[in-house]
Amino acid sequence: MMRVLKNAMWTWVLFQVLAVMMGMAREWVLLGILPPLSIGLLTAQTEVVLVLLITWLSQRALIPVLTRFRLFLIGVFWVGLSALMEALFPHFVLGKPWARVPEPYATLEGRLHGLVVLVMLVAPLITGWRATRPASPGGMDAKEAAGDPPEGE
Repeated sequence: MMRVLKNAMWTWVLFQVLAVMMGMAREWVLLGILPPLSIGLLTAQTEVVLVLLITWLSQRALIPVLTRFRLFLIGVFWVGLSALMEALFPHFVLGKPWARVPEPYATLEGRLHGLVVLVMLVAPLITGWRATRPASPGGMDAKEAAGDPPEGE
């Protein structure tokens, strides 16, 4: 289980590096070329594709030994960490007032960051659906229910 947690944590760190790079590209390159709505659409699409690709690359060795429920928990873990980071960092490090913290999620204004977070939630399931086995009742597979540790942990 520790191997899965470490992998999930490092993958999330990679997502954050990706987010910083996308922000830099948006501010330094795209801002003078495209209108803001197009920039938001382009960066959201790019981030969605990259989140799915990074998830597939980082989780492919673990997917066969994980249940679908555990893959879902990895997505919940990523979204939880992202929510903390995206709420605390702008306020405490950048000095944004609390009222401006949710701005990236204003979908009615054309901002699509909420879509990226939604994809982050389901990315482990999307990339591993066919290779995984469904969880038995209670979220345990047969070996766990028998008291044996699951494979790969």
